[in-house]
Amino acid sequence: MNFIEVQDEVEDLLLDLPAGTTTRIATWVNEAIKEAETRYNFRCMEEQEDATTVDQTRALFTKPADWKERRGEPYLINQDGSTTPISWAQSEAQMIRTYGIQAPAETSTATIDEGEPHYILERDTQVDVFPLPDDESDWTNGLYRVVVPYWKYLTALSADADTNFFTANASRYCIYRAAEMGIDRNRDEARADRYLQKAEREFVKIKNQDKLSKLGDKLTLSIKKDVYAGEPRRGNREG
Repeated sequence: MNFIEVQDEVEDLLLDLPAGTTTRIATWVNEAIKEAETRYNFRCMEEQEDATTVDQTRALFTKPADWKERRGEPYLINQDGSTTPISWAQSEAQMIRTYGIQAPAETSTATIDEGEPHYILERDTQVDVFPLPDDESDWTNGLYRVVVPYWKYLTALSADADTNFFTANASRYCIYRAAEMGIDRNRDEARADRYLQKAEREFVKIKNQDKLSKLGDKLTLSIKKDVYAGEPRRGNREG
């Protein structure tokens, strides 16, 4: 289904259309989708940010507007096409126990604590890199190419012909959940509850299908010693 087809189905279920109800249906459909995305990370929400470091600059990039939360492990892309895994930092406190927080200041002659990125730190509005990056990567300009996976919120539907994963694969969920919002607005709580239950059943079905799609042929558990140990420094690039 496309966006207008879902809206038409919702309108058909509402029956009673007081003033202002019809114009809110599109909003209810988008709210239903956003709620599903908030509750569970579907594969359609997989995204990544491709960033390039700036010499001796902590900030890697400003978080995009569709950012929900971090996903998987980040990595460096090398000039030869290979990759080097790096890690998410758990906190700034964790990082400043290991790396210098900034370049030496004023009359200090200390060597700057810089090197190849080993950790990235998610902040409220941006993503930072540790240690301070140098300009000695194997790329011609010496800067590092960093790939940061994250979960995104899908762009809200607007045009009548718009579609996304949910209208294509979970249209009944969208219809029932949006209808519940409209019926609840019309003060028919008992009928609204019935549609909420219908929506929940549809949500569970599409969530379980998505979970199965993420499973490989075999599940293997890796063994890690010293799980409570601190983070290693992971030394800077050597010349």
